[in-house]
Parts: sequence; C-alpha cells; structure tokens
Amino acid sequence: MEKKVKNAFDSFTDKDLKGKYYPLDGMTKETQDKLIADHFLFKEGDRHLQAANACNFWPKGRGIYHNNDKTFLIWVNEEDHMRIISMEQGSDVGRVLERLIKGVRAMCDKLNLQVRGIHGEHSESEGGVYDISNKARLGLSEYQAVKQMYDGVKALIAAEEKL
Repeated sequence: MEKKVKNAFDSFTDKDLKGKYYPLDGMTKETQDKLIADHFLFKEGDRHLQAANACNFWPKGRGIYHNNDKTFLIWVNEEDHMRIISMEQGSDVGRVLERLIKGVRAMCDKLNLQVRGIHGEHSESEGGVYDISNKARLGLSEYQAVKQMYDGVKALIAAEEKL
C-alpha cells in the first residue's frame, strides 16, 4: 500500500500537489517532532486503535505526504488507508476544495480507480460513504472485470493484514 501511494506521489507534477513523502519508519525524532508540532503528523494510535489491532507493526507502512506549501497532505495508514487533507489560512474555501479535488483525481488516475456515490455513477454520497471501483469497466469480459476487482480486493486485504 505505502509503495503504491508513494509511486503516485512521485508522479505529481501540479505545483499545488508536488511535494515530499516522509515514511514514519526510519524518520528521525527531530523530523517527527517538527511535523507533530506543526500539526501535520499523526501520533501512534490510542488504546481504542490498539485494541482493534490498527497499530500492528507500528511504524512500518505509515507516513505523511505534503506539498511544498504544506496546504495539501495525505496521511498513509493512520486510521484510514489514506486520509487526504487540503487546508489554507484565510477564508478561501473554494481554493481548498479545488486543491482537494485535484489531489483526489490525481490519486485515482494513478491507481486506476473511480470514486462515486453509493448509487452508481454521478450519484451523491450518503453519510460520507463512497463507492470506489475499477476505472475500466467497458471493453472487458465479465471474467476480466471480476478478476480485476478480485485482485484489487486481494491487494487491499494483503495491505491491511500487513498493518
């Protein structure tokens, strides 16, 4: 999981998204303290996450990506596989949303995914729940489509089990 998203980060060319990935594993204490003090980096999970085994193998497979302006961040394998954050000082909410949309699209393009509401294409999300599916669905045999989904789910399960 971490390797796949790091490859996606490395492909960012848009100045709003271009930045650096910091893996937790091997991160210096100084860098970690600075990122935590700046409210950019998450800390090791609380007792609830530990009870759910969500902190297994800490800090392996976890990290943070932020753009050069520190207005676009992606937490990798904190509580979620990816938590995508866009922020900015001031009141330009439109700019924050524009950057967030750009980032989500860039990640989906690189990972060959499509995000949509739970009722199919062009539907709204309900309760913050989205459907993530293969981008390519036409021109595939039923077997190929099912195999792609199976391989994707299998990869997600394998990544989850490594945590």
